[in-house]
Amino acid sequence: MPGRRWTDKEIQILQDYYPKTTPKEIMGLLPNRSYWSVNIKASRLNIKKLSETLSRVRAVFTGRHHTEETKKKLRQAQLGIPQPQEFCQRLRETMIGEGNPFYGRHHSQETRAAISERHKGKRHSPSTEFTSERMKEVCNRPEERKRRSIRTKQLWQSKEYAEKTLSAIVKALARRPNKLELKVIKLLDENFPNEWEYTGAGKVILGKLIPDFININGQKKIIEVFGEYWHSEKAIKGRPSRTEKGRIREYKKLGYGCLVLWEKDIADEQKVISLVKNFMEVQ
Repeated sequence: MPGRRWTDKEIQILQDYYPKTTPKEIMGLLPNRSYWSVNIKASRLNIKKLSETLSRVRAVFTGRHHTEETKKKLRQAQLGIPQPQEFCQRLRETMIGEGNPFYGRHHSQETRAAISERHKGKRHSPSTEFTSERMKEVCNRPEERKRRSIRTKQLWQSKEYAEKTLSAIVKALARRPNKLELKVIKLLDENFPNEWEYTGAGKVILGKLIPDFININGQKKIIEVFGEYWHSEKAIKGRPSRTEKGRIREYKKLGYGCLVLWEKDIADEQKVISLVKNFMEVQ
């Protein structure tokens, strides 16, 4: 059932007095309103307490505590009542920075020790405690796996997220050139000096791809080295970007030409030199 509409007079009182009054004072000016409705209306009108008023409010309640009976009544009164989204947002904003009652303060070593002592031996309930078995159980639920899959796909749509994540993965793996890449590095250095740079360790990330070699002499061209096993139909598993045509297509979208050197090609040095030379001559 909708609440009683606010009158112009009540709104004017709220605008004039809410920023500079304590809860008790504002309730005296609006006796027909609950403090809960006053807070919500103030939030909707973007009316905030002044910093000195917040200090006064904190001083009034410092050292005071609700009785267990009052706490029980407060819990019962709020059960099943969702707070408006805009009110939650306003509340979050008032607790950021200097609006937070604990802003600029720190717990003393004695307080930290007391908090630690109070929590020793305490355990979460079985339904909320995240042991390794509990974690496995939650993660294996179909709905949880679906939720994580959707969330991960959404994240990877972001270019910034993809580049940052790929960079972190490559750094953690401390990737170095493999045997095939070392052969190509040697061939390129000997036959095309100052033309190609190895970037397979994550130095350059384009979209969601890490090119093996990139031209450093003005041409937007890339060379990829494909091992027969890692780019076989079995290893691809439905990922088009791991195929030769798929990789060329992805780089083309980014404005780069791409030459794929397969493991069988690299066994013939003259063939590699010829392929690279023809690739560089193509405009």
